[in-house]
Amino acid sequence: MNVIEQQYFHQKFGIYLDFAGAMPLCEDQNKLFSKLVQDNFGNIHSKEQVSAPANQMEDLRSYICSMFSTNTIEYSVVFTHNTTHSLQILADLLSFNENTDFYYFVDNHNSVFGLRTAASQKNSSIKIVNNLPSKIDKPDSYFAYPCQSNFSGKKYPLEWISEFQKLSGTVILDAACSYCPSLSTHKPDFVSASLLKLVGIHGGILLIRKDRIKDLKDPLPAGGTVNYTCPRSGKYDLLPNIQTKLESGTPSYLDLMLALEGCKVRRSIGTEKEIEQNILNLSKILEDKLNNLVHSNGRHLVEFQPKRDSSFGGTFSFNLFTVDGKLINHHDIQYCFSVFRVAARFGGHCNSGSAEIALGWEDDDIVSAANKFKDSPEKSCLSSQCVIDGRPIGTIRFSLGASSTIDDIEKISELLRNQFVNGGPCPKDELQKVNPMKVESIFVYPVVGTLGFEVKKWKFTDRGLKYDRMWKLMSADGVTVNLTACTSLAQIEAVIDEKSDELILKHTSGDILSLPINNIKPLDNCPEELSKNGIVYDQSVSDWLFKHVGRFLYLVKVGYRDSGRMAFSSISKETFETVGSDYDLERFRINILFSGGVKYGEQAKQFDGLKLNGLKVIRWRPRVICMMTTVKPHDGSQRFDVLQRLSRERGKYGIVELGSLFSVDCEGIERTLSVGDVIAYD
Repeated sequence: MNVIEQQYFHQKFGIYLDFAGAMPLCEDQNKLFSKLVQDNFGNIHSKEQVSAPANQMEDLRSYICSMFSTNTIEYSVVFTHNTTHSLQILADLLSFNENTDFYYFVDNHNSVFGLRTAASQKNSSIKIVNNLPSKIDKPDSYFAYPCQSNFSGKKYPLEWISEFQKLSGTVILDAACSYCPSLSTHKPDFVSASLLKLVGIHGGILLIRKDRIKDLKDPLPAGGTVNYTCPRSGKYDLLPNIQTKLESGTPSYLDLMLALEGCKVRRSIGTEKEIEQNILNLSKILEDKLNNLVHSNGRHLVEFQPKRDSSFGGTFSFNLFTVDGKLINHHDIQYCFSVFRVAARFGGHCNSGSAEIALGWEDDDIVSAANKFKDSPEKSCLSSQCVIDGRPIGTIRFSLGASSTIDDIEKISELLRNQFVNGGPCPKDELQKVNPMKVESIFVYPVVGTLGFEVKKWKFTDRGLKYDRMWKLMSADGVTVNLTACTSLAQIEAVIDEKSDELILKHTSGDILSLPINNIKPLDNCPEELSKNGIVYDQSVSDWLFKHVGRFLYLVKVGYRDSGRMAFSSISKETFETVGSDYDLERFRINILFSGGVKYGEQAKQFDGLKLNGLKVIRWRPRVICMMTTVKPHDGSQRFDVLQRLSRERGKYGIVELGSLFSVDCEGIERTLSVGDVIAYD
């Protein structure tokens, strides 16, 4: 068994393709963590004769230098919170002013954009470049660029370092990728890197060439950085060591011990040059596999954005397209990847310059689109939208790393072929017209994300069942928290007591909270982000929720859903029986269980003349199941095998349709739905 099989055997349980985001932890790190929690380690500033954390931090500095093919004579190694923090330190300590030029490479990460912003705020001139600057206008000039694009995987020459330095400029190299570039020949002045991407431990690295230390301003005094301080006069003296100066306070020494263990395992895989070469070899295979995914009409499933050539490394940026050439929505692909445990990245990958150019966006278009999106309830970045005004705003990113194998490539290629080429399995059900059925069971879910209750009859309008999904649980920022974001919600059941006019929350522990449906005591000093969604219950409700789910959530009465949305969620008993007897119906959060039809009969497209208790059905479409169904009711644990089987049998461009959504015309009158009622044609 080789090192990767021994140390990263857990990767076989899924498909890991996000090395540009993080390196998975290895087995030796997991074992070390188990040992660390059984020992006592004092703060490294609490002097001991033998301090294992302090000693291993120094060992780690040497390992880092070795991985970059340099040494501790040439470079100082500073540990930071993350790569962005490394660049923020430089933003604070470099002498940007009106006499300096900052050459900003368009294919930079947003953390470098932050450094550019700092330079601009200090009156430096910003010069946008797509290549190595051939000349500089001022001797005090800075050039920041990545050794490999975080967006597309395009590799940029290390020779640029020496070429720009010959012009008397300063080079800041962004080396936050899945391998360490060699600094043996071309020696940048400053290097930012990521422990997370190299060994799976949260943290950043700032390499400072020692002859450039003198050009940095001193940081502010902080814990562990001073020789002395005089609080009354304000005098102080910083310790001389640059690492001590910049690692303000206490470094995350236990994390750094785990990082050192990761470096040792990484070295056993191979040298950084060997790791880089293996990534390149696997990249060529993956690129060929993706290019060979072709629909029956000859149209390619995968379109690389931007187009690839020999200068690209182990990161791939692309979108998927249907047999008709339509963009496949990222949310559908994310669902499929979640079901089959694929780790990948979606969006702009924090490289807005690359994304905009690759996808044909202009700056003004981006600003205009962002203004439309800024009030979105998701509170996430623009590229999370996938499509804006019919245009893709982001891509899918696969990235390979030190523990990638040919098996990963074979598995992802097969998955994409089975689930997306020609639409996937997507069997065509023979039934064209929705078949008549009767109401077998009725369920109401008052609070989105929690369990509901079953009734024999219940009132409804054209907006759905009374009280159904009338409440949401939200964060303090006004973002709805659903079941997959907080699986502990599966342990809460919400019921309605109409006699007492109460919403009752029941936890599996037996704890019960009764709340008024009307005459609600609102939250004091409620933030606008919350209050604009509806009536927010007071803090005692949030305290009860925190007690049981471990998170401060706010219960908001949002009212009835918009009339334009589908009012009812349903599935037939015959269709549900294909799921399997050990899968709870509650997982699907349906309002109506029908019976008396044929399996998948409710998923037909034609419904003209269909009526529920004589009321006209005005909308009807198949229901797409979501990740919520993986969460076990009353428990919160997740299982994926059933959804994997359904996807293999019935997947359609990544999604699975099961059951139906529909609305009826109640003619403005509140009606009653009862078990035994019939949905049928005139």
